Amino acid sequence: MDAIMDIADKKGIPVVEDVAQAGGGSFHGKRLGSIGTIGCFSFDYYKVIVSGEGGFLTTDNEWLYTRAQSWHDCAACWRPDRFARERKEGELFCGENYRMSELEGAVALAQIRKADKMLAGYRRAKKLIKEAIKEFKHLHFRRITDPDGDTAICLVMFMPDVETARKSLKAMQAEGVPAGGIYDSTIRDWHIYRYWEHILDKKAVAADGLPWSAVPEDELPKYSQDTCPRAIDLLSRAIMVEINYNYSQGDCAAIAEGINKVLQAYLR
Repeated sequence: MDAIMDIADKKGIPVVEDVAQAGGGSFHGKRLGSIGTIGCFSFDYYKVIVSGEGGFLTTDNEWLYTRAQSWHDCAACWRPDRFARERKEGELFCGENYRMSELEGAVALAQIRKADKMLAGYRRAKKLIKEAIKEFKHLHFRRITDPDGDTAICLVMFMPDVETARKSLKAMQAEGVPAGGIYDSTIRDWHIYRYWEHILDKKAVAADGLPWSAVPEDELPKYSQDTCPRAIDLLSRAIMVEINYNYSQGDCAAIAEGINKVLQAYLR
């Protein structure tokens, strides 16, 4: 974020932070979502803080706050005087309908109040597990830019090659370790761009071909499954161990023991 904000400030570029998978985390003492122009959070089932669905955004810019409120709820409604003419160009426009339900909002507020306690549990459990994993020559952990601000919802480690990663993952799961593969070519994971056929093949919802037809063919990006080889290599060798903020000390010890047993067999 330091490098991104440095470039953005010099060029006058607004920064929208995607905090969906990092709610409650921080970077150099600043909460994620408060560093850029706008921070966007999600409360989907797979996120750190969960309310079923929905989310929210943060900003210290009153104009953007008003426009964001309007955009999410049919527009024109969220102003000091909802029935007045626009105060300046851009205040009135055709919005959408992305409101959370009151029930989801109530759950989200309760979850936010528990966030610090949950994050402390995640960090404690991850620390116990990682510290109990022995050193292996070809084992590498994901680099964390600010360990103190890490949400610690998972422990990611990299194997030396794809085959070792797949064998180790299967063995860890057999030992009861809550581990998963971030990338597996046998699974059509929509988080991985290689399976975005709608992008790779430039598919459109209507016969007019938009948005692809709005740009001359020779100006469109050249999409392919090999666009990001480094990302595919890293994902192919990664094993992700799920962390739960309710893990006991015994749970953490058992998980680390299972990991050590497998790595001793495959990373000699």
